[in-house]
Amino acid sequence: MATTWWNTYTGLISVSPDNVHWTVLPDPQSMPVSQQDEDSANAGRNLAGFMIRDRVAVKEKVNISWRPMFASEWQSILALVKPQYIYVRYFSPYYGAVRTAYGYTGDKSSEMLFKARGNGDDILQNCKFNFIEA
Repeated sequence: MATTWWNTYTGLISVSPDNVHWTVLPDPQSMPVSQQDEDSANAGRNLAGFMIRDRVAVKEKVNISWRPMFASEWQSILALVKPQYIYVRYFSPYYGAVRTAYGYTGDKSSEMLFKARGNGDDILQNCKFNFIEA
């Protein structure tokens, strides 16, 4: 993947289709991590209004967005996260360490910032997607 002066690759986030072959992505501009409790179908409120929870898992969601980049770079990133499920390696503030998670990517979006010659030199902004742990 070609790099530009504004994209650095320090290993903040990496992806893999098989947990063996890893590719480092350009450093994101923003990468907030959130954590969700997953409850079973048995969770809900009883007749007294008391919440009854049956937490079955805690999952993380990583919202990743980048500084402007060439369209060709964005296409390379999209190709890496195209499989239905992927592995992602990132720093989790909840675990206090770099971790590897298995999951999928949500909606991917970007918008044109500068139209060049249409040969991959176009510059996109607001390139982003989220990774959701399975």
